[in-house]
Order: sequence, then structure tokens, then C-alpha cells
Amino acid sequence: MSVTGWIILTAVLVAVFALKRMSLVSADNARWFLQQGAVVVDVRNRGEFNSGHLPGAINLPLGDVSGEASRLFRDKDQHLLLHC
Repeated sequence: MSVTGWIILTAVLVAVFALKRMSLVSADNARWFLQQGAVVVDVRNRGEFNSGHLPGAINLPLGDVSGEASRLFRDKDQHLLLHC
């Protein structure tokens, strides 16, 4: 791989990790959102959910989110905390 290729690859990896980090919610922020009425949505499959999940979490497997989320969560201002 050329030097330019390595630079581009490195830049992409840094961008991916930065975006992933920005999407994480700290424990303190999660508690605050929960106090404000946020809902915890566990996006794992049913078997993983049944093997153990956060108290009060709703199971909505990732593959079903696009079809079911608008039906389950009508309030567009409600915060959803996704858990995997």
C-alpha cells in the first residue's frame, strides 16, 4: 500500500472511532435521560435479551427497528437509549 493509501486508511479509522465515541452516552447522562422518561431499547435478538437484560428494557431486535420503532414510540421527542 502506498503512503497515500495508509494516510487515507488512518484518517478513515480515526473518523470512525471519533464518531463512535460521540454516540456513546455516559452513565450519568443515561441516568438523567431515564429520570426524564427515556426508554431503554435492547436491540439484541430475542435469545440474547432473554438471557439477561437491563430492568425495564424493551426488546426490539436491530433488524426490526425500522419497521416497528415508529409504531412503538409515537412521541418523537422521547429519548431512546439503545443497548446492545
